[in-house]
Parts: sequence; C-alpha cells; structure tokens
Amino acid sequence: SSLVRFSQRSLSGFNDGHVMHSPWQGRLSAKDLQQLASKGFCSSDLELLPAVLDEAVRAVERVERAGRFRRPPREILEGLLGDFGSSRIAELALPSKAYGSGEPDKILFGLDQVLTQVACQISPFAPRMGFQFHGRSAGLLHEAARQVSGVLPELTQEICSKWFQLFLQHKIMLILCLGPG
Repeated sequence: SSLVRFSQRSLSGFNDGHVMHSPWQGRLSAKDLQQLASKGFCSSDLELLPAVLDEAVRAVERVERAGRFRRPPREILEGLLGDFGSSRIAELALPSKAYGSGEPDKILFGLDQVLTQVACQISPFAPRMGFQFHGRSAGLLHEAARQVSGVLPELTQEICSKWFQLFLQHKIMLILCLGPG
C-alpha cells in the first residue's frame, strides 16, 4: 500500500501562480479536532470519490515505473514511518514543475491540496496543542508494508542536512492512505 505524508510547507498555497483544484471540499468535524487536541492524533474519512483514489493509485504506479521511489537511510526511517511504513519514499515534484506538464503527479497535487486544506483547518487550534503552523514541507509518497532487500543507503552530510531541517520543524504529520482498499 502507499501512503502520502506531509509536514510543513506554506499553508497559504504556492507562490508560483498555479492554482490546483482540490478533489475535497469538506471540513474536519469538531470531534476530529477535539480528538487531535486531546490524544495527539485523529482518524477521519475524507470521503474522497473512488475515482479520485483510483487515479491516485495509477499515478503512484507511474511514479514507480519512473524509478522515483528510493530507500531512505536507516537514520531517517524513524523520523518518517519506520522501516515498515516507509519502505521506500518518493518526493513529489514542486507544483511549478509538475502542474500542466503531463507529469503523473497532477492528481497527487490535488490530494496535496486536500491535506493543505486539512492543515488550514487544524491551524487555528494548534496553539492549544502547544505549537503553531509556520508552513509545511513538500509531499512524500511512502510505500508501506513492502519487504525491500539490499543495503540501505548511507547517510551523507547532504542527506542529513536536508532531513535535519525537516525534522527540526516537524510538528504534525498528515497521512492520506491511498490503498489497498
């Protein structure tokens, strides 16, 4: 199965002039927000149309065929979803590079917009949970529950610096499960 995880990039959207239309126009319930504040997590059915999810799974398959999934170094795994939840990851292209280009990520950016909307709904309640939103990171696709053989890549200074910045600011993780089922 594949997961989409997001943490912190500009909640106000992208500054490159591209507007993505979100496949979700809903709202989190008061119960979701209360559970998030009291337990530190919540699970919510965003009621996305099956056709949207089917297209997203096809886009993930195209990302796979393009060879964009990579194993993260062992030291990075626990900051993500662990070895089982982050068997391999693929970084999503920036919207200015993907939007309108026919790249397989177009539907994935629509789902990215969904998670941005969710983050915007959580943002006013963040101070009560002990933090504030200042932005969010680019999206990552996570391939979960896959046995991957071979040696994990080495943690280089460049990779360490990149992930250190993300983990230093990481306050909340939004996960959208794409499948199976």
